[in-house]
Amino acid sequence: MNELLIDKSIIKQVKHSTIKKKVKVARNKRLITKTIIQKSLQVILVSTLAFPLFPAGCSNKSTTLYLAYDERTRNKGFINSSGKWAIQPQHMYALPFSEGYALVVIGKGSEAEDVFINQKGKVAIKPEGIPVGGFSNGLALALSRDSETYLYGYLNTKGKWAIEPQYTAAIGFSNGYAIISFDGFTWMTIDQSGKTIAQIPGANMLAYPVTKDGTFAMAGYDSITRTFDLRGNLIHEASYYNEHAQFNEGLAAVKDKRNGLVGFIDKNSDWVIAAQFSKAYGFSEGYSAAQDPESGKWGYIDLKGNWVIQPCFENCSSFENALAFAQSETTGTWGVINKSGEWVVSPFTEMIHPHELANYTIKEMGLHNSIATDILTWYGPYLGVFNGDLALIVVPDGDHSLEYRYIDKKGRTVYSWVFKYK
Repeated sequence: MNELLIDKSIIKQVKHSTIKKKVKVARNKRLITKTIIQKSLQVILVSTLAFPLFPAGCSNKSTTLYLAYDERTRNKGFINSSGKWAIQPQHMYALPFSEGYALVVIGKGSEAEDVFINQKGKVAIKPEGIPVGGFSNGLALALSRDSETYLYGYLNTKGKWAIEPQYTAAIGFSNGYAIISFDGFTWMTIDQSGKTIAQIPGANMLAYPVTKDGTFAMAGYDSITRTFDLRGNLIHEASYYNEHAQFNEGLAAVKDKRNGLVGFIDKNSDWVIAAQFSKAYGFSEGYSAAQDPESGKWGYIDLKGNWVIQPCFENCSSFENALAFAQSETTGTWGVINKSGEWVVSPFTEMIHPHELANYTIKEMGLHNSIATDILTWYGPYLGVFNGDLALIVVPDGDHSLEYRYIDKKGRTVYSWVFKYK
């Protein structure tokens, strides 16, 4: 989980005496880790899901395995592309596979232990620290086991400290770089050796991962989100609650304050595509999902702003692996399209758009935003995208329950479960 953010206020909460008492009584470091994961992600979810919380795919060294929940045992395990258990559901906590390893908890109570397993389900790494997430760029963000400091560092794939725990705030590595802080206010970019690349100006509380374009965003205490390059140079700034500009394929979707519409700028803050859309997602595989302000329909534009798939959908998602989910304007159901706009899987199901998941769980279901946090924490790499042969969709199922379905590229459900939240 590379996009986890930790700020000073969260560190204070973890250090708070009530948390310490729970840790002392339970003697279970998982409590610390899960608290930080949830607190950190909740901050993001309250504001927006404009930034993807997970990479589009889950990088594995061999066959893709999919994290799934077993209603009978109430544990998590991993299924294969046929929907069969490849690793039996035996873990109360687990994260998706990343770079060949998955973070899981083995044992119970005072015996609970964080470890990384391989794709055979065997314990492969017993880490020195308390992992906060999975591996990215060969490194995993982790907490020191010293209960008095709660400092962050980075583990290598042997479970040893590659970068010693010394930071009060940090995020996982992404595209070769991470963002860290020694005090929770002054942030810096570092490379995989731990060398400081640049100091980031301003007072910031949240950091977003470095993109392939070599840019990243910081959310400030002044409710302004600023986008920087790796040297700390300011590229763009926007209202924290209304807009998040993240660069993908050289361009970022931003709102023009003059007309309230969305267009795209380059890293020089010059308009490359004029602001002419009601909404637009970042570019992926040369296409951006955009909403036409006149018809209200969604389609796809290219890097020059031309419609390559005319706006004819009620909603749609970004392309990943040449496929995207789209909502039919006639039936209101979702199917799968290719980059020619043709239905690969005809509209067949209801579905909550991944970008709208937080708002749906909070506003429509009346649930706490931690529900969306958990969903994204556990299943982010699979939501609404075909990662290998399967994609995970989330379907409403009553007032306080959701149905999770892994579907194949023909739209067939290979594994599903219903989770009741009340």
